[in-house]
Amino acid sequence: MSLYQADALPVPFTTDGSAALPALGPQDFAALWSPSAVAASWSGEDRGQADPFAAVPLEPAAALVKLAEDGADALIGTSAFACADDCAENGLPSAADGVVGVALTAAAVADRAGNTLARARDIGSLSGTQMFSDWVGLTDTNDYYRFQLGQAGTLSLTLNGLSADADLQLLSSTGGLLASSVKGGASADSITRALGAGTYYARVYRFSGNTNYNLTLTATLAAPAPAPAPVFSAVNGYGEASVERAIERLLNISIPDLPAQFSGGLYGLDRIGAPEAWSAGYNGQGMVVAVLDTGVDRGHQDLDANIWTNAREIAGNGVDDDGNGFVDDVFGWNFDGNNSNTLDGHGHGTHVSGTIAAERNGFGVTGVAYGARVMPVKVLSDTGSGSYASVANGIRYAADNGANVINLSLGGGTGDLAVRSAIEYAWSRGLAVVMAAGNEGAATTGYPAAYASSWGIAVGAVDSAGSMASFSNRAGTTVLDYVTAAGVAVTSTTPNNTYATWSGTSMATPHMAGAMALLMQANRASGRNLSIGQLEQIMTATATNAIAAAAGATGVASTGLAARSIQMADGADPAPGAESAEGTKSAGLSAWAPSIQSEPSAGAAAVRDAVFASPASQGGAPFELFPNAAAGPPLASSPSGGVHQDLLLSPWERSGGGDDSPLDLLTGLPRRIR
Repeated sequence: MSLYQADALPVPFTTDGSAALPALGPQDFAALWSPSAVAASWSGEDRGQADPFAAVPLEPAAALVKLAEDGADALIGTSAFACADDCAENGLPSAADGVVGVALTAAAVADRAGNTLARARDIGSLSGTQMFSDWVGLTDTNDYYRFQLGQAGTLSLTLNGLSADADLQLLSSTGGLLASSVKGGASADSITRALGAGTYYARVYRFSGNTNYNLTLTATLAAPAPAPAPVFSAVNGYGEASVERAIERLLNISIPDLPAQFSGGLYGLDRIGAPEAWSAGYNGQGMVVAVLDTGVDRGHQDLDANIWTNAREIAGNGVDDDGNGFVDDVFGWNFDGNNSNTLDGHGHGTHVSGTIAAERNGFGVTGVAYGARVMPVKVLSDTGSGSYASVANGIRYAADNGANVINLSLGGGTGDLAVRSAIEYAWSRGLAVVMAAGNEGAATTGYPAAYASSWGIAVGAVDSAGSMASFSNRAGTTVLDYVTAAGVAVTSTTPNNTYATWSGTSMATPHMAGAMALLMQANRASGRNLSIGQLEQIMTATATNAIAAAAGATGVASTGLAARSIQMADGADPAPGAESAEGTKSAGLSAWAPSIQSEPSAGAAAVRDAVFASPASQGGAPFELFPNAAAGPPLASSPSGGVHQDLLLSPWERSGGGDDSPLDLLTGLPRRIR
């Protein structure tokens, strides 16, 4: 039932019932009418009528509420009362009873705007223009409208169509006054205000009289920020990666920057933001990183606690206990020798593994993801040679046996369909495939890193100042997920509890593999559960070129983080004989001559690496190696053809001896690949 107060009607009315009147709800009557007011307005003394509420067993104010809920239409005034329907059953007089007043056929207009902030009409997200018609007056003094702006912009409020004095306010989300318009009489009110994204209220309120109104709200949102300048560079791709910034973007948090925590050959940990990620609670715990390489010294004092084991397999029983097709693969599988021996007789795989996940134990070195585990997958022999078939099989093994990240610090000059298919397979299963760009100083990446145009991440090398290493293959003009990381003079683990300082994109790649392990841990722990493609996008979008573009920098040529001051943390001392990361750069390197450096003996020329790869894939021509740009005939070549790629050591590298020996001074082992 709708009730009206005759002397407070917002619009003129006539005896023919043609006026459209606003309906008042039960809550309004409880507040606006008191028993004494109702009794005074219905004395019945001059009407000869009984109290209209006598037949209703409620207090007068409650009776009004009851009648409103019953659905009859009625008019109540200080001098008259009448009902239009349901009169007799409610014990109310009608116009036929001779009551002073009029019977109305009311086309009621609901009052949809609430009288308080809590009951405000919710417009939702405001864009463009919206208009609302309502009224304010003696019985409805305030109307509130709540709306949201999804982004910054300009808001215009207009209040017009008035027949009495009503005013306009703009309020904050907590009801604080932001602006107001209080023009007198029936003049229109307006407010224009620049606002940020957020929730706001418009308030229309009665100053005097009763009036209908039209409220128009117009939001002119700020134009979207212009797209940042292209952030992909043919030199360094998206720039230097930072797992700190990637986690901040993923979780929408801010991680305090820390002063440099590491010196010497461990500078890469600071450059990639690993200490900040650790401070936020992410160390790679629960992540498994497969290292497809020359094997891993799983007994190394800095690695032994972080080696993955196949818990479903029983060691040494000659049985494929878990039915995965590999017998006794407790510590991974050797695809080069087709056996379960994944120990490293070369050193490269152990060096890579230490950068990824060396323990944080107070001595030696610390890995980027020191809480992760390394899955040894041996795809290269102890001399550094191997085939694409072994690499492809190793990728699938890692994907099928619980790895989250795959590190490929290897490669060649041409592609291979089997490897390409395996990378796509691993990526489709949610693995991050991280690949070395190559050490030839070429304008484009080698393979399989070139597949980062579709799957995985290619990694180039920078030095301790963030400058592109001369030996690092560049990104090229084809857009691919290419970032850079520390790859010059990086100290890490080598077999038999030793340490060495080497250079190459092979050394940059495990920094990135560890960073992806940290980001994937944060993704899982937060419940975000983004896809690997989305995580890679975050990593590239937070690399230095994108950050520089977002800050309004012009140009996106090779950029790097500012060099940090160096100080030691956690008591870790550089390995004896390890060379400082500061100021160490290789020069004069030519195609397929990566730089893996160690400290040369006094007076010796710069150490060279003669490891090379043959691009003889699917009938391609054999590859020939030149140890540096000035070299004449090749020192070695690979006659291999078919569908695999050989990774060989030249006689020069194997010869040893002399001050120019490429043998590592700490381990006596040749260095290889990237």
